[in-house]
Amino acid sequence: FLLVNGSTACSGRVEIQVLGAWGTLCDSRWDLSDANILHHQLHCWFAVSAPGGWYFGKGTGCLDRHILLYRTQPHLGHCPVTALGASLCPHDHDASVICS
Repeated sequence: FLLVNGSTACSGRVEIQVLGAWGTLCDSRWDLSDANILHHQLHCWFAVSAPGGWYFGKGTGCLDRHILLYRTQPHLGHCPVTALGASLCPHDHDASVICS
């Protein structure tokens, strides 16, 4: 996981690497619980907000790299992911986090 365009190392747009390619994380199922799990993994304090939309700017690259995360485990890296096309989750729905 990587946070992009934030003002600190613990805030920004959430990006994830799947099969060697980086893509943005879809905010469809993204919430404060997910953000706090990610912050723990990144050794940050705790998340105060999990904004959707394109709060930290829209991601770039192919929209088929836009990822929908299904959180089923306490470590986000172990969750199954599905690559989605532009019609289901465009970059207008990039997940973000903001730390305390």
